[in-house]
Amino acid sequence: MVGGVHITYNAVHNSIYLILNMQCIIYIIHIFCFLPLPVMTMENVGAAGRATVSFSPNWASAFTSESVTLTCNVAPSAQGDPPYSWYKDGVRMGIREQNYTIVSAQVSDSGEYQCKSRSSDRSEAVTLTVSNGYLTLKVPPFVFEGDYLEVSCAGYPGYEAGTARLYKGNDTMIGSSSTGSLWIGAVAMATSGCYTCYRRVVHHGYSYEKKSDVYISVKELFSKPKISVNSGSLGQINEGDPIMFKCDTNLSPRRETTELQFAFYRNGHNVQGFSLSNQYGVPSAQLEDSGNYTCEVQTPTGSVRKRSNMVHIHIQELFSYPQIKVSADQVTEDHVTITCDTELRPHRETTELQFAFYRNGHNVQGFSLSNQYGVPSAQLEDSGNYTCEVQTPTGSVRKRSREAQIHIQELFPYPQIKVSPNQVREGDHMTITCDTELSPHRETTELQFAFYRNGHNVQGFNSSNQYGVPSAQLEDSGNYTCEAQTPSGSVKKTSDPKSIQIKEPVADARITPEEDELAVKVEDNLCLTCSVAKGTNPLFLWIHNNKTIGHESVLYQVRESGKVLCIESAQLQHAGTYWCEVRNQLSSNRIFTVTSNIVTISISGNTYRYVVMGIGISLASLLLVTAIVVFKYRSTMASCFTCCHFPTSSGGSVTKDQNGSDPRQQVANLYIPNDGKPEEEQPEYGNSEFALNYI
Repeated sequence: MVGGVHITYNAVHNSIYLILNMQCIIYIIHIFCFLPLPVMTMENVGAAGRATVSFSPNWASAFTSESVTLTCNVAPSAQGDPPYSWYKDGVRMGIREQNYTIVSAQVSDSGEYQCKSRSSDRSEAVTLTVSNGYLTLKVPPFVFEGDYLEVSCAGYPGYEAGTARLYKGNDTMIGSSSTGSLWIGAVAMATSGCYTCYRRVVHHGYSYEKKSDVYISVKELFSKPKISVNSGSLGQINEGDPIMFKCDTNLSPRRETTELQFAFYRNGHNVQGFSLSNQYGVPSAQLEDSGNYTCEVQTPTGSVRKRSNMVHIHIQELFSYPQIKVSADQVTEDHVTITCDTELRPHRETTELQFAFYRNGHNVQGFSLSNQYGVPSAQLEDSGNYTCEVQTPTGSVRKRSREAQIHIQELFPYPQIKVSPNQVREGDHMTITCDTELSPHRETTELQFAFYRNGHNVQGFNSSNQYGVPSAQLEDSGNYTCEAQTPSGSVKKTSDPKSIQIKEPVADARITPEEDELAVKVEDNLCLTCSVAKGTNPLFLWIHNNKTIGHESVLYQVRESGKVLCIESAQLQHAGTYWCEVRNQLSSNRIFTVTSNIVTISISGNTYRYVVMGIGISLASLLLVTAIVVFKYRSTMASCFTCCHFPTSSGGSVTKDQNGSDPRQQVANLYIPNDGKPEEEQPEYGNSEFALNYI
């Protein structure tokens, strides 16, 4: 019986093996011949409220005696909406619950299952295969791109099984596992194919090398996106029109809760990064928005990413780029008109445009309906690089012209003040000229001139460019300017100021204090000031006893640019006559000089004080001489008595020389030094002299 059973099982397994091989072949034929497979059929994308069937465990196959739970999944709005209806192979079952559990599966439980709720559509059919073979390759009923896939090369429950090996096709090994669980990883559409697992199964002491085949068809998580413009309308798009791009795709109903991200590109460059919005809007289309657009859809992890086909967008120009036009090629300081020229397209001729003008980037006329900018009286500072800008009233389309350089030709240069003579003194005839020169191409233009002193008009506008002062006075000095203009005053220019100083000769020099004689005591201080009644830029010079006093003199201090002469601690040498000489030079050959009054200074001192000082000095000198003489005398006598031996008479008295004089006195008189200073060697010369007198 055991052998019979063995044969029976072997025959059954061989049959299953053949069936599995045939199943794989049938799947391949279906795919390549585009025949629909009920178990792999994509549900009707876009059907409203369609239910789905899921298995737990999530395998499309089961062994006999295993338990499988089927669940009818509906949209949240249809949850708790009984009764539920279940269908097997298209035939309605008597199940009314949302979950249907097959407690101990039998081969007869194999089939296509569907379900629905009262308010939902019937689900897509899902195939459950129940096997009683030795080995089966279990895969999920649905595999979507981006899924992380794990399969199970499972042996019949209770049978011992060895290491499982998984292959794709005939020779590509995927991996092996002692447990039978095999990891394929993240899948893509290319992962689809026929997979075979091999495993040795032990039953009743016999070991069988078995294999199981299954075709894994990876389904699209979402369809390839399509990009549409303005809800599919590809009509003409003009500058300023809004554009709305939409990236459409369809998620599988089984993965309708999957979050997708969308991005948009123009000519391959990203214009809107990945976000949850499947729309990209251009509020106001510009010419540069023309191009080839695509969109891209991906899962949040980027494991599945698909890009749409390209759609070309061409933005029609609303009006041409403006151009700057000037009323004349050579613009002088006169009226200038600048025009901003553009042209509306024929199909939009009624569109209102606004214009603005700029010089060197700074606005000179804001937006208005006028396409002209006028300068009634062009000035040199109106030269520059001009541009204009044109826009629609809403500003949705705005275009700027290229720069146009406008150079204002000078009608006449800025005038200059010239004065004659160069150096003007009181009483001279002074002529002031406003000098300028007309441009050669406008030589016939009449100019008018006006003159100003210190900002006050002294001669109004007339055709003369000269202003004369017959006899210049000091009050005619000041800062002079002149102004030149055209008769209409459209061009007016002012010269730089020129300082004109009316010069006057120096006169009436005086020394203060105004006294002809000044008595000053010794060591007193005194300052003399020299001033003139009038004179431009006077120069001062001091004279003492007909000798010029230099600014570097040690006896005097010259202050205030020579105007003041100071004596500090007067001495006798400061006595004498003083006067000052003042001069100024009004021209290269005209020098004026005046001389002040003469001041005589006498120096006097305290006579009694000098007498007392003289007597004191004399007495001190006399006392010093007397002290020296006495000191010298005592020193000499002491030396004689200590160091010399004198001959004595029988009576023991000192003898006298023939003249009857005293020898000590003689020695003493002989050796008093002429300079009054005692000398130690002198006594020796005295002893020798004394001996000679008594031989």
